[in-house]
Amino acid sequence: MDWNGEYARSTIIPNYGLTSSFNVSSSGNIDYEVIVRSGAGVSVYIVDETELQNYQQGYNFGSYTNATHKNVTRVENSFPVNPGNYGLIIENPTMSNIVVDVAADIPGITGSIQLS
Repeated sequence: MDWNGEYARSTIIPNYGLTSSFNVSSSGNIDYEVIVRSGAGVSVYIVDETELQNYQQGYNFGSYTNATHKNVTRVENSFPVNPGNYGLIIENPTMSNIVVDVAADIPGITGSIQLS
């Protein structure tokens, strides 16, 4: 699913997160929007490649302060980035399924973006 600028709908099971990794080849802003369509709030993070790996391995992770949103039902943000590898995490901290729509525009992206 390539969602650069398009909405993608996903269901996040309880206490689980969706992740995506991508390479940015030129400086600019990551513009993203997450809307909860069913269920409670989610947590949304933009992280660097190392922190995404920490998250995926079940370790504590750090995120960019201006790109950290906890317990939100909707977030729309623009975050400046330099060339490099980044990740997007959308986490469901609740005990029920949550349905979200996600859209993003990313500068100089290499490859397609997959939520998994």
